[in-house]
Amino acid sequence: MTDFPFTILDVINACSITTKVRGDCVYFDCPKCGGHNKVQARISTGVYNCIKCGDFKGGTLGMYQYYHSCDSKTANKEMREYVGQPTYSTQKQKNDTIKQNAQRITDRNSKLASRDVINATYRRFLSLCTLSAQHREELKKRGLSDSAIKHFGFKSALINYKERKRIIDTLLREGYTLEGVPGFFMNRGAWDFNVKSRYSGILIPYISLQNKLLGFQIRLDTPFEEKRNDGTVKQIRYLWCSSTDMEKGCSRSTVPHITSTRKVEKTIFFTEGALKADVASYLSGCTFVAIAGVTQYSILPPLFKQLKNSGVKRIVDCFDADYKNNPNVANARNRLKEEVKKAGLLYYRLDWEESDGKGIDDFLFNTPRGGRKYRLFDY
Repeated sequence: MTDFPFTILDVINACSITTKVRGDCVYFDCPKCGGHNKVQARISTGVYNCIKCGDFKGGTLGMYQYYHSCDSKTANKEMREYVGQPTYSTQKQKNDTIKQNAQRITDRNSKLASRDVINATYRRFLSLCTLSAQHREELKKRGLSDSAIKHFGFKSALINYKERKRIIDTLLREGYTLEGVPGFFMNRGAWDFNVKSRYSGILIPYISLQNKLLGFQIRLDTPFEEKRNDGTVKQIRYLWCSSTDMEKGCSRSTVPHITSTRKVEKTIFFTEGALKADVASYLSGCTFVAIAGVTQYSILPPLFKQLKNSGVKRIVDCFDADYKNNPNVANARNRLKEEVKKAGLLYYRLDWEESDGKGIDDFLFNTPRGGRKYRLFDY
């Protein structure tokens, strides 16, 4: 909390920004990259950051400066005029109230557990889950065999409360930790896993370079639509398993995914989404690394550093073939190339005709191994 006689909420109102509030965090569209609700501003600290581009970040005054194109002195003066120059005691009371509200939210949540704890709990949790016949058939239609489905660990999301309770009781009885593991939370005094009935779908594990299971996404059976502040509608197909702002719950950490646990090869193929990467790896025999979204730029530098330290020499970009018509994918490819070169790795781009499949998994599935038409560009 700053000593200014105004808070970041006051600045947001002064800038006429449309927001969504969740606990101690306020979310809104990024003015730099356009990311929908990707800017996260903490009420308690006045600090904000875009989790999509990472370029829009700062503190309370910085936000006002950006939206009004002024220096810090002018921003301070105009914001004081906006809130009516409250006295010190009035401001202290206001700040104390915000701190207390933020602390109540913090007290409800749990600190993220260690990666070893999350891995152990998730792996046992996954072993207790099952895969429905419908989801197995969907995966086989993507080109996976029964043995591949088992190897990658796909299961069905637990939308049945009795089934969730049975699995959670088993985890607790066997001594596994649920507190601090994303997705788990206290529901009326008992542990539960955050999967609602509309979240039916395939549970997709995210495995780290250290072979730790650190996250899950759900590929929804029925996508739902989310209306953006600008009036456009986005279709939501994938959701992260998280329990942010729930009793004893916690938010998930951003996790890259690797498709192979054997010795990391010198050439790594790179794409978006763990399911796509797993299918492509199975169909090609190559090692794939995936991030959950093409705009997760912040995790690229540490990821490429780890890969380089593991002996990787080359990154082959296999982002979707629609980059010519999709500016998000085109921008992601350029950003990926920059980060690869910064890390001292060689960058290649794999191109194929979109008519053969939008994603690398579709391309590999739709084309015969000996007759695949693609181009490999060296930069």
